Amino acid sequence: MTAENDYRLGRRAFHQNQEESVAVALAVVTVFLLAGSSYILVNRFHVRSVQMVEGSLYSLFGLVACVALSWYLLTRRRRREAKWPHPPPTYKPGEGPRRGQNRIRAECDRPRL
Repeated sequence: MTAENDYRLGRRAFHQNQEESVAVALAVVTVFLLAGSSYILVNRFHVRSVQMVEGSLYSLFGLVACVALSWYLLTRRRRREAKWPHPPPTYKPGEGPRRGQNRIRAECDRPRL
């Protein structure tokens, strides 16, 4: 029989996984930075809470716009390739890419004086 039972080994592995999580450490650091910066803005620069909310919303909207733009630019080629083959374009009479050519052809066929 071993000196360490399976329950203790399993719990130790669980605790090690939770303590060494990079996401948790990043979240804690982010919360401390946000709290510290909000304290400095309110107490030292006399920024009101409404102004902080407005700045936060502008930052959030800017971040969302950057993420959406980068997603669009990074996936543009893949989305375009996924839509091939395109169906052939259909035009009504008098419309389409040659609509100006009919007018030019009519002017060329007209007799000159």
